[in-house]
Amino acid sequence: MIGTRDARFLHPCLFIGENMIFIRIAATNQRFEMKNDKTGPSGQTKKASVFGTWTIAAIIGIIALLIIILAVITLGSPPGTTTAAEPRACSEKVIAYINTNLASSGQTATLINITENNDLYTVWSRYQGLDLPIYASRDCTLLFTTAIEMNTAPAAGSQACSEKVITYINTNLTTPGQTATLINITEKNDVYTIWSRYQGRDLSIYASRDCTLLFPTAINMNTPVATPVPTQTPKKSASPVVDLYVMSFCPYGTQAETVMRPVVDLLGTKADISVRYITSVGGQTVDSVDSLHGPAEAHEDILQLCIMKSYPEKYWDYLKDFNNQCYPVWQNATLLDSCRKNVTAALGIDLTKMETCAIGAEGLTLVELDAAESEAIGASASPTLFINGVKYAGARTPEAYKQAICNSFDTAPAECSTTLSTTSTASTGGCE
Repeated sequence: MIGTRDARFLHPCLFIGENMIFIRIAATNQRFEMKNDKTGPSGQTKKASVFGTWTIAAIIGIIALLIIILAVITLGSPPGTTTAAEPRACSEKVIAYINTNLASSGQTATLINITENNDLYTVWSRYQGLDLPIYASRDCTLLFTTAIEMNTAPAAGSQACSEKVITYINTNLTTPGQTATLINITEKNDVYTIWSRYQGRDLSIYASRDCTLLFPTAINMNTPVATPVPTQTPKKSASPVVDLYVMSFCPYGTQAETVMRPVVDLLGTKADISVRYITSVGGQTVDSVDSLHGPAEAHEDILQLCIMKSYPEKYWDYLKDFNNQCYPVWQNATLLDSCRKNVTAALGIDLTKMETCAIGAEGLTLVELDAAESEAIGASASPTLFINGVKYAGARTPEAYKQAICNSFDTAPAECSTTLSTTSTASTGGCE
């Protein structure tokens, strides 16, 4: 293969008319020969011009050298690197994808700027009055909506990065008594994909190539959003039981809650509409509660259950304000705590009482019930909607949710004649 062999093994040949120029680059000598099979009138061999011979030889030598240099450059490229997309085009693609698939109803993200670091693009956008970063691979294929800063010290190489990631996960993200173990690490799209085994499942997590940023999930922007499959035949009842299974820090789950809110306002007194939380409980304390996005999410899941129990009339208002104001800063513990205090104070919710519930036996009992229900019915992805025990698989719009619930009444109430928004407000993705 050119670029990996010693120059002594190169034997380029060039045929020009009836003359053959043969160049041999040997280890110990260099020989340039030109043979002309034609002879002149005197029977003597014609001698080729020395200038012509060396000119052709030089051209061939330059071509061979260029081939070698190109091969060395190609073979020497770091594994996993990709061709970078033009920054402006990538930023426009990211914003368009967000507004089409991730933004809530009536909300749009606007571009502020795009920067490049950590072998990634950081696209800064303004959304719901906040300046938020979102990350994209340099080929603009993968989108990362959530990033965790492990620290500022980079790790060199895939092995060192995989060890750093697993250590970080076990120190900061797993529940007590549970550990993640490394399966392998691969590199593609200028990011590392670390595969680990946790609680009997093989899970993937992503890291920047300098191993300072950790991404729990990735969205492939080049993969078409799946078309929802038709919902099963509804089961009817006098008052349909509607269960929306979510995780409090899952972007798709918060979107589904936003979609469901106008349906609750319309049918809340006619149907039994509840939010349930997808977790697993591995012990006898709230510290044993595991949620996909870590302990902070597990705590918020339980806190929301406590609010639902103690302040049912304020629960949906809390969800609305928390999702709009606090969810965008959930990775910053200080900002999250401050935002939560402001939201509960504005709604007249006793946060101290709710925190006591969330860290005690009462909160544990509430979350255990939801964990058991989600496991029994097979709700592992946020969001998952069940109506009278039938899994819903239609569009995620207020009107679609309303119509599915109305189709499950024995006799639909008059409110079902009201038309809600048909705008698609959430993608068909989920957290699992």
